[in-house]
Amino acid sequence: MKAFNMKLYLIFLGLSSIGIVGLIPYTMKANKELIAELDLNPALIAAIQGVQMIVLTAVLLFVGLLIWKKAGFQSVIIEKWLQKQKITINIKKYTLISIGWGTVASLLIVLTSFTYEKLSFVEKSSTNEPMLWWEAILASFYGGFAEEIMMRLFLVSLLVILLSKLFKQKENKKPIIYVLSIILAAVVFGVLHLPLLTTTDLGFTSISISYVLLMNGLAAIVFGVLYWKKGIEAAFIAHYTTDIWIHYIFPTFFSFTLI
Repeated sequence: MKAFNMKLYLIFLGLSSIGIVGLIPYTMKANKELIAELDLNPALIAAIQGVQMIVLTAVLLFVGLLIWKKAGFQSVIIEKWLQKQKITINIKKYTLISIGWGTVASLLIVLTSFTYEKLSFVEKSSTNEPMLWWEAILASFYGGFAEEIMMRLFLVSLLVILLSKLFKQKENKKPIIYVLSIILAAVVFGVLHLPLLTTTDLGFTSISISYVLLMNGLAAIVFGVLYWKKGIEAAFIAHYTTDIWIHYIFPTFFSFTLI
């Protein structure tokens, strides 16, 4: 078994922590009425929220880095750089492709939202303010790094290992194992976004639940395939790009919000 790469762990955890801390100003702003109504201490809530998420991410990242190589995943840039190995890919092209797929994921989300609204399945009613540019830059680190560590590096890797055991695939795992793992993780990712419905008047109906699951699940499948085919950095970049589009560019310049 290869030695645990502590430097890689600390870099990934640092990037995730930036996102977790960076998300707090916006979540406090979005929930300011609820916080005031419950007479809660905003600073204390922010501190508790931040510590909980950093600890959770730290644990899942640790486990993920123990199992991801066994599951067949890799880092194609950062780990090689740390180990002073030759980086064999064209970083500029790799980054642009990842940004492109992140844009595709954001368009899938917008298309889903637009379709549900036009079919009168949902009436968007979120009162949340669009993120300021600096809020979007910081908060998108949460999706780009923390969520990718939890959902792809940890969960998809774990599912690949579990399904490999189920299908008795020790080496040269069949593509169906990766496909199923990516889809299952995408469903979990969608379920974890269902609390967003509490910020709307949609309620928890079959339509509203399918709306949230589909929006987030389609994007998660894109990120999962990138993790599988291109490495963890592609998933990081794509998810970060998607969040910038969804949380800042579309609401600010096109007056388009999701729910």
